[in-house]
Amino acid sequence: MSDRLKTHLQTLPAFELDALRLDRWNEVATVAGQFNADTETIRRLLQEIRPKHKADRFEWLQAVCQRHDIGVRALRTAVAIFSFAGDTGYIWPSQRSLAHRAGYGDDAEIRRGLASLVAIGAIRKLRIVNMPEQLAEAALTSAKNGGSGRSARGTAYALTPPADWSKKCNTGTLCPSADRDTVSLLNLQGKPQQASPDVSSYSGASTINIEYAESSVMGNDRRKARG
Repeated sequence: MSDRLKTHLQTLPAFELDALRLDRWNEVATVAGQFNADTETIRRLLQEIRPKHKADRFEWLQAVCQRHDIGVRALRTAVAIFSFAGDTGYIWPSQRSLAHRAGYGDDAEIRRGLASLVAIGAIRKLRIVNMPEQLAEAALTSAKNGGSGRSARGTAYALTPPADWSKKCNTGTLCPSADRDTVSLLNLQGKPQQASPDVSSYSGASTINIEYAESSVMGNDRRKARG
C-alpha cells in the first residue's frame, strides 16, 4: 500500500504536491482516507519525494547570472524573484515586495528589471487567476486565513526554463555592439564629414578639424617650452 501511495504522489502535479505540504484545507486527511493510510505516512512520503536542492529555480538563477546582455537592475530583480520562488515555478508578490527584497525604494526600478527579464524570455507574466487552481486559491485567499490576499487582477510570474528563452541577442536591442570600439574610433575620425551637403556652416563660421586643432596645441606648447 505504501508503494502504491508513493507512486500516486509522484504522479501528482507540482502545485498539488505544494497544496498537500501546506495542508491548509486538510488535503492530507483526504488523501489518507482514499488510501486507508495515516497522515504521518503521507507526510513522510511527501518528504521523501521532495525535490533535492537542484530545483529548476536554481538552474534558472544561474542561467540569468550568466547572461551578459542584461544589467545589474535585472540581476537584482532576478535574485528577488528567486527568493520568492518555490518548487512550482510560480510567484505572485507585489512589485513593492519585489522592490523591497531587491533593495530598491522605487517600484519603477523593479518594473524596468521585470521588463528586461520578460524581454529575454526568462519570465512570463500572467494574471493570478490564470495560475494553477490551487496556487491561485492560495494567492487570493485573505491573509488572515493563511493566504496572500492578492487581487484577482494582480500579476503573477512564471519562471521559464532557460532552454525556452528567446534569442534576443539576434535583434541587437539588448546586446552591446561587438564593434563598439571601432564605432568609437570612427566617431573620432580626423576629418568628420559634413552632415548634409545642403547644410552650410553655422553663421558662416569657418570649420576647424582635429588635425588643425592638434597642430595649434602643439605649436602653443613649443612656444611655451622656448619661453
